[in-house]
This record gives sequence, structure tokens and C-alpha cells, in this order.
Amino acid sequence: MSSEEGTLSITAPPRALPRRRPAQAASLAAALALALTACGGGDPAPTETTTTAPVSSTQAADTPTATATATAGASPSTPDGGTAPSSGSGSGSGPASATASGPYVPASAEGPAQNVPKPVMPEVMKEETQEGAEAAVKYFWETVYYMQQTGDAGPTRTASWEACAFCSHIISSMEAIYSNEGWFTGTQSNVSSARLRPSSSGYNATLIMNFSSGTGYMRDGSTPEGGNVPESKGAPWVADLIYDDDLKSWFVESMTFQGRGDR
Repeated sequence: MSSEEGTLSITAPPRALPRRRPAQAASLAAALALALTACGGGDPAPTETTTTAPVSSTQAADTPTATATATAGASPSTPDGGTAPSSGSGSGSGPASATASGPYVPASAEGPAQNVPKPVMPEVMKEETQEGAEAAVKYFWETVYYMQQTGDAGPTRTASWEACAFCSHIISSMEAIYSNEGWFTGTQSNVSSARLRPSSSGYNATLIMNFSSGTGYMRDGSTPEGGNVPESKGAPWVADLIYDDDLKSWFVESMTFQGRGDR
């Protein structure tokens, strides 16, 4: 992930800033630092190797995958295995609107993204084939970008296995930002190449990823130190994909960053 140089400035006079601003700045910067580490800007997050049941749409509300503000992105489940759209406004008071009630508006200093298109799980993910596993990888990253823009972690939870440490890592980062009334532009990802080989549980995938830059904002629209996430190109990742016979779907069992990529 890597950042465009910001041209933002805090225009409000110091006395107008909320008293909690320093704490909010630290919280947002810390959450974005976690996101930056998770997406290739630092040491790789640890990956669990144990196998447990996946987080289904009915489990998501009761089985938090993060320790910080675990309910911040929760919402009712929908038939496609995701979650119902979250409501919100551009005020930074919660997850951005995820409905198709108007044109898509990217996040900015004025407020979080609005009318963010919700990723649709491809039908091929239900097939126990290599094509289904490849689709699961791409869909997972689409849910991450959606979550970054909205604070709604439901689709990411339902696309990932419960023991996926990276998944918990990125979910907790985003939920921390939105629970503190901040927001994030997101870092759009692209899987430039994927090489899959059979594994004992499904498939192991070697990925080359590109990430756009992103900017995090506090509730007053300012960006704290560390709030700009840089662009990343050619970042190497390894993913494990597992197919659940009962749920008839592929899941990301683990996602591990293998290096720093190009800056």
C-alpha cells in the first residue's frame, strides 16, 4: 500500500478542535499502522496454522475476530452470506452508506465514502475447483477494500476462515478507525498474478499484489501523522484456501505477506 503526499492542513483554530483529538490521532495512526503492516508496509502479521470452522453469516455477530471494538462493523446477515448494508452519513459518525441510493462518492476530508458498491460473491466460489479458489482470493480482497471504505466487516468475515490471523488483524484495524468516528479512503488492491498448487486442505496460492495509496481521517477531517498509507507494487503474498463441504464455498484460511514489494 503506499501514499500520495498529502496537501491537507488543519484549518480549524486550535481551540475549536475536540479535546480528545490527541487520543483520536494516536488511535487512528495506530490503526492505520496496523493496516499498513498488514498490506505490505512492515513486518508480516503472524498467521495461525490451526484449522477451525469458518465464520458463517450466522456466527459473525457472535464470534468477533478482533479484540478492539468487535461490534463496530456488525450488521444483519443477508442470503448471499454477506451482511446487510450499513447506514450512515458523511459526517464520520459511523460506517459509510453501503446502499445503492446514489452515485458512488469517494472518501475525502469532507467525510467517508458514500454509496460504496458492495462486492458480490461469485457463483464459482461454490465449486470445489481451482477456479473457485482463485475467485475466493480476488473476492476476499474486494471485501477488504469495501470494509476499508465503509467500516462494514461482514463480507470480509464471511469470506475468511475463523483462524485467519491476518483477517482478524485488518478487521480490527478498520473497526478501530470507524469506532473512533474516523474513516479511510481504502487502498484498492489488484492481484497481478496468482499461482495455485494443491495443498492438504485445498490450495496454496502465491500472489503478487499491487495496492493504491490511501488516507485516513479523524472526525474533524484532519489527517494525523502516520495517516497516509503509501502505494505498494509487486508485493508478494501467500494464501491458503480451504473448501467447506457443508457450506459449499471456498474460504481464505490464511493470508501472509512475504516481503516489502516496490515503493
